[in-house]
Amino acid sequence: MTAAEQADEPSIRRGWLVTFVDLLCLLLAFFVMMSAMQKMDAPRWAGIAGSLSRSLDPDHSAWNAKPRAERNANVVLTRAASDLSYLEAVLLERARDGTALSGVTLRRGDDWLAINLPDNSPAETATSLAMLLGNFGNAVAIRAYGRDGRIAAMERAVRFAATFTQAGYPRDVSTSGLAGRSRLELIVRSGRTTP
Repeated sequence: MTAAEQADEPSIRRGWLVTFVDLLCLLLAFFVMMSAMQKMDAPRWAGIAGSLSRSLDPDHSAWNAKPRAERNANVVLTRAASDLSYLEAVLLERARDGTALSGVTLRRGDDWLAINLPDNSPAETATSLAMLLGNFGNAVAIRAYGRDGRIAAMERAVRFAATFTQAGYPRDVSTSGLAGRSRLELIVRSGRTTP
């Protein structure tokens, strides 16, 4: 045997010792855990769970900043406005499906999308539009036209706005009444609106 082989031989003989010590440590940890689980104190465990649930408050009430001065401004959360091309594609798909939006026609401008509703459109149309547009952050205006004058057209716009918000639209809607061929349209702007 060479001198190098004799130097490596003692380390080979003691290699099993590392595995054996690792096994003993694992067995010790296993039995410590078994004895700890055997003597579980239910009231103490309930106190720990309650403390953790209070400290990990899921509604983040501790995160809400309290005003420190008399004239602090509130934080206004806004929803990002969606691309009008995407909204137009969604509306066209819904109109083709034969749902309540089947009679709806669309006109597109640079920064707006007009949703023209058929005369005497049913409440299902308002509900479908309210649920759909409520998912987008764009500003919405209701514009009614009437041959019998601006006041009657404005009343019609306000009635539709009330139906629209009762159907589930979560934000404010501006209304206007104009003279002209009798129709009702929703104008969706490319800008966002506040909740």
